[in-house]
Parts: sequence; C-alpha cells; structure tokens
Amino acid sequence: MRYKRLTEKEIKHIISKSDYDRLIAGFGEKALYARQESCFFDTAENYFAASGYVIRIRRKAEKITLTVKTPGKREGAAFIRDEYNAFVTEEFLDNAVQNGLDRGLLPGFVRRMLIRSNIQFLRMTGRLVTLRARFEIAPGAVIILDKSEYGGKADYEIELEYNSDCQKAALEEFIKENSVLVMPSVSKAQRAAGIAGL
Repeated sequence: MRYKRLTEKEIKHIISKSDYDRLIAGFGEKALYARQESCFFDTAENYFAASGYVIRIRRKAEKITLTVKTPGKREGAAFIRDEYNAFVTEEFLDNAVQNGLDRGLLPGFVRRMLIRSNIQFLRMTGRLVTLRARFEIAPGAVIILDKSEYGGKADYEIELEYNSDCQKAALEEFIKENSVLVMPSVSKAQRAAGIAGL
C-alpha cells in the first residue's frame, strides 16, 4: 500500500457547546461543512492510543482514507506530528471493521511493532461521527469546529491549522477576540475508545 507522508501542525482544544453554537452562528454561510465518520483501530490493550498514535479509517464525502499519526511533540500550545495517509476502498473499510485491520497493510514502523508483539490484526476500538465546519480567517490560517458523537456522547472542539508563525498568531488572536474558553483536548482516538473521558 502506498502512503503519503505529511507533517501536521495544529492547536486543538475542547470547547463548550455554547461557545460552539456561538461560533457556528458567527461563521454563517462562510464556513464549509462536511460530515465524516472515523473508525479507530488498536490492540486489545489500546497500546497505540495510549502511546499517542492514531490509527483510523475515515470516510469523508466520496473519499475513504487510512491514516496513521505518530505521537509527535508539543511546541507551546501547538502539536506537531507526522501522519501517513493512503486511500482505501469501501470493501477495505468493511473488511477492517468486521475482521480487523491486518498489520501487513500498515506502514513499516507500525508493522514491525506488531510483529514484535505477535499481533496480526488490530481491532476496531471505536467509531466517531463528526460534523465539521471549516473557516479560513486569513490565507493559510484555518479554524475548524467539530461536533463529534460517539458512544451516546457529544463533544465540541476547536482546531487551528497553520503553516507559519504569522498564521498561528492570527489563530490565537481569534480565540482571544472571541472569548472562547478552551480546555485541554484528548485525542478523538482516545475518546472513541473510552480510555480518556472529558
């Protein structure tokens, strides 16, 4: 399987429903909306999620993507990490959900960890449905608002994507100007698996 490697730079916070509703109302028709469904995979002990990895298959519009995210590093409020993406089919997704995700289909560094642990398949640990609103506040500076539902719960998150310090400053200023109360975020993989609550 052919993976494309990217470096992700983001600031992510849990926010209240009232702040989410207020920001959504403020974006109005300027925002781009999308529904996405994510299935997360891990060992029986949730080794990867507990270690900061994310292994998921996400369906968004007509595209289905298998993604592996590495633990990464923090720089202040920002989180920077590598991710590996490969497009997959509906049949691939259905098979992974029903039978597990075969280690042979994962990037080499993950495959080697699983071989050492004698694990052939990762099981699906959770499913999360997200309504995502995306809004560009400056060239290259993007605000994302997520409402995610999983296991009978819902939570709200603001995510800031950027490529430069100037864009990062614009995003941080947006949070201040809009008086958004931010709380530490827990990864969607951990929330969906139920290993970290909010």
